[in-house]
Amino acid sequence: MRARCQRLTDVARRVGAVNTFWVDDDGQLVGDNTDVAGFDAMAASLGVVAAGCVVACVGSGGAAAAVCAAVERWPGAVVRLHGRSPERSRALVARFGERVQRAESLAAAIDGAHVVVNATPVGLRDADVPVDVPVDVPVDVPVDVPVEVPVDVASLPRDARVMDLVYRPGETRWVREARAAGHAAADGREMLLHQGAAAFERWFGRSPDLEAMRDALHEAASG
Repeated sequence: MRARCQRLTDVARRVGAVNTFWVDDDGQLVGDNTDVAGFDAMAASLGVVAAGCVVACVGSGGAAAAVCAAVERWPGAVVRLHGRSPERSRALVARFGERVQRAESLAAAIDGAHVVVNATPVGLRDADVPVDVPVDVPVDVPVDVPVEVPVDVASLPRDARVMDLVYRPGETRWVREARAAGHAAADGREMLLHQGAAAFERWFGRSPDLEAMRDALHEAASG
């Protein structure tokens, strides 16, 4: 879809992906990406203090790119990126510069982090997939080493916020375990909600009824 757009917003260019589009007054197809707005809103819902924040991001695919694009706008904040694909990780570091750092290990990524983000499909199903697969890869891809959570909750920094971009009925196991251990935690439904709200504003030029959207999303996710 991105290649078919005549114009891209700055955010879409930065993330490198389009998930919302419309035709402008000049008849041009405009591509936008609402992942960044959704991530920002999700972080705010957890009380994340953006300035000077250290964000550990597990994964190096398209969702991780949106995390990087969001965090680089937070004053003094950095992303520590860890994924099993060195090539994808290096590509994101090259794109975003010094605000994104490649961590050689998961332990190095989460050490002292204020926020830990799962930007992989781990949690979509019970026999999950390796942590380096981008979120937008279908969940039936072949896997070699099944895992259940992206990061062992016991290894999380004590006050770290947990943001799981995956969502499923009853929340992911990682979010449930993190909250039980005392962490502020949320799954990807909050991000999805605000992505949809941002798209609504682009299409109709006004803000939607966020609570009505939240109720509908909760009903759909519980079905």
